[in-house]
Parts: sequence; C-alpha cells; structure tokens
Amino acid sequence: MKNKLFISAIMALSLSSCLDLQPISEIGEDSFYSNDDEMEAALTACYNGLQTPIKYEWLLTDVRTDMARPHDENSSNSTVRSIMSLDELEAYASIPEIETYWNGVYNNIYRCNMVLTNLSKIKDEGKRKNAEGEALFIRAYHYFNMVRLFGPVFIVTEPISAQEAMSYERSSVDKVYSFIENDLKTIIDNDLLPDFQPDKELGRATMLAARTLLGKMYLTLHKYTEAQAQLSKVEQAYAGYDLSSIAYKDVFSTTNEMNKEIIFAVRFKAGNVGLGNPMGNWFAPLGSESYVINGSGLSWNYPTSTLVKAYTAGDKRKDVVLAESYKKSDGTEDKTRYVKKYLSPVSVMNDGEKDVPVLRYADVLLMLAEIENELNGPTQKAVDYLNATVKRAGLPAYKVSDFKDLVDFRLAVENERFKEFAFENQRFYDLVRTGRYVEVMKHYYKTETDDKHNDELYYKDKTNLMNGVIPEYQMLLPLPTSLLDVNPKITQNPGY
Repeated sequence: MKNKLFISAIMALSLSSCLDLQPISEIGEDSFYSNDDEMEAALTACYNGLQTPIKYEWLLTDVRTDMARPHDENSSNSTVRSIMSLDELEAYASIPEIETYWNGVYNNIYRCNMVLTNLSKIKDEGKRKNAEGEALFIRAYHYFNMVRLFGPVFIVTEPISAQEAMSYERSSVDKVYSFIENDLKTIIDNDLLPDFQPDKELGRATMLAARTLLGKMYLTLHKYTEAQAQLSKVEQAYAGYDLSSIAYKDVFSTTNEMNKEIIFAVRFKAGNVGLGNPMGNWFAPLGSESYVINGSGLSWNYPTSTLVKAYTAGDKRKDVVLAESYKKSDGTEDKTRYVKKYLSPVSVMNDGEKDVPVLRYADVLLMLAEIENELNGPTQKAVDYLNATVKRAGLPAYKVSDFKDLVDFRLAVENERFKEFAFENQRFYDLVRTGRYVEVMKHYYKTETDDKHNDELYYKDKTNLMNGVIPEYQMLLPLPTSLLDVNPKITQNPGY
C-alpha cells in the first residue's frame, strides 16, 4: 500500500491552498477530476498532504512541553531560534514553521474538499463510499489538531476563490468541534470505511481510525461516556489481541510497518523521490557526522533530562525512544542525547523510511484507563487497561491498592503516556486536556535549571520561567502574520 499511496503523488501535488491565496491549480482542475483513476490520484494527494504538517507538528507540540527542547541555545540557525522561542513560551506570529504548518494543513483540507466535491465522478459505489470516508477522516484529523493548537479557525467545506477566502471569519471552538464530530459520525453512521484495510490497502483510513479519533475528541471535551462508547467499539474489534504480541521496538520498525497496533500513521517513502522522512537527520546529534545517521544531524528535537529520568530501570521503551550518547569510530563517547524513534538508514540526508504514528491501539487502552477512572475511580478494569503498556515495557504491574484515589491514578496515566508516546506529538495535547500544563511546566523549567537535577542549566537565564511565571496565552499559537497581512479583519489570538 505504501507504493500505491505515493505512486500518483507528483500528479496531484500541485493542488494548492484555499486560504493562502495562491493559484488554485496548475493542472486544470475542471478537467482533472473526471474518472476513477484521476479521483484515486486526488485521494492519494490527500495522504501525501499529511506529510508537511506532521514534519513540523513536533515543534508545535513536544517542544512546548517537558519532553523536548533544542540542544544548542547559542545557535544562530533560524530554525533553532524558532524552536527556542516555542520552547521558552515566546512564540510570535512570524515564526516561519507556524506558517508552514498552517499552510500545509489548509492545502490538504483543500485537497480533501476537492475529492468530496467530485465524488460523483467515481463510478464504483464501493470506491465512492471509501473515498468519501477517507477524505472526511483526513479533514477531521486536520481540524482536530488545528482547533487544539490555534483555537478558533476557518471551517472550509468546499473549494473557494481567493476573494471568497478573504471574507471568511474564524469559527468558534465549539463550532469546530461540532464540525469534526459531524465528519466522523458521517463515516460511522453511513458505514463508509472497513474496520481494517486489507494488506494491499494498508495505510488508508479505517472505521477504527474514525472511532478512535472521535473518542479522543470526546475525551478532550471531557465527554467520558461518549468517548468510552467509541473506544470500546475499537477494543471489541481487537478482541483477543494483546499488546505484548508486538514488542515496543517492533511497533516502529520499518520491517513491520502498519502492524496491527498502528491504527493510523502518516506514511513516508525513502528512495530520493521527495517523500522521505527527514526526522532521522533533524533529530540526530549535531555534528555527529555519520556515526548515528548518514549525513549527520541537527539536534533540533533534543530529549530533556525530565524525560530521560522518567524511564526507570528496566523500561524497554527507553532505548527505542532515545539515546544518551553515541560512539565515534575511535571508540570515544560523545554524550549528546538524541531521539532514536525515527532513525532509519538513509542513502541521502532527510530521506528516511519511518512512518509517524498518529493513532495506536496502546492509545485506545490508555484512554479507556483514563475514562474508567473518571467515571468510576481506579477500579480493577482501569488498572488492567493501564497495565497493558506497563507490562509490555517490562515493568511491574500496578495493583488497585497502589492508588489512593482518582487523582493518584490520573497522575499514573499521565506518566505512562509520557513514556509510551514520547515524540509522537501527544504530550502537549495531554497536558492541556487534563488541565495540568501550567503546573507541569512550572516544575519542568525549575528542575531543568537546578544543579541537583541537571548540570546543563539550560534555562538559567530565563528568570520568569524559573520562577514559575507561565504565559498561559501561549497555550494557543498565534495565527501566521502573512494571513493577517492579507486580511487585516482577521482577529489575532489574545496576547500576540
């Protein structure tokens, strides 16, 4: 399926955004969407369009938490300066990577809307239903990230002109969530997708992906009963499946892509065709030559001391997620930490094969643990859900008696998610959802600058952060400056 997803990429990649006011197409859209093959190419473009946003999502999520930071605070590199601004909660509207993410998302929403507008061109009813479900899922996924990152955003449901785009207004957070819910319930209520895709179609969206995303949205809104209903359906579809059947390291292996635990992932293809994953090089140690990955690294996403210390002795996940040093050819050790999760052999720089997980079955189980606790407290059922990832990591299982109350269990789930989903763009969303972001970040900035915990003293000059002054308006990102320059009537997020 990986080859099928990318085979028509070049044909469709010129489709452009509905809000960046660039020319809508360079290939004549009126005549392009005319038959099954061309519609398949257009749908492929929706999958390929997931790559640009995911390549930068870590910068907008993990870097703004206690999981990651830039390595070289004295660098003059423009990307490092952007990372530092986000990491130190000093984001500003003209950060180029925010604009890249924003435009990448709306470019792909445009592609999804083009597929949905032209569904009647698909003659085969089964293919038409699947195409509708896949486009709706990708669009809902994008809006779910956008509303959590930016708050009110523009809801666009059809291709629009540049002039029409200028008159659009941001929709409220509640309206955006209702829109996401409607897209996902349309998939579910109309049975548009299969629970699992056949081997030759692996990588395409599924009914279980739609249910998992909807369940995660309900959990974000603290609608625990609704979330449980959707996620329990996913659990039922996985009846008899045990996380321990796949080792943690094998979940992310390029020889085991789209294994059963992966409910949805953004796919990449190495081979110097412009569709490779650059994160292996971006996250490898700066100046490491080819000791870690061919072409050296940039240390853009650097594991924090807080994350390193979160992995207790015997946790099998740590060595998959990160390394604390690397060896040079002369046998000397360089103690520069780096992210390992997206490392894969590359022939040329920035051309890795690793996919990026978006939804995993482990996430379903930990969300169900959280929900059960919120509804009924730390019951045996909640503990069993929590233990699924704990036991696979090689750690002692929890007992109900280990938790004195609901809050105690919440913190255990938070800590488990921190380790299980390291560098999968989950931590920021988790902390905001649970209302823990400010408290966690206060602790983080202090401990990362305390001699007793970390000899790097990374935030030693950030007095406000060290003293627990967290600018809460930074929990929402600013809209890109270029957007406001085009339409001054658009309101910027407060504080920027």
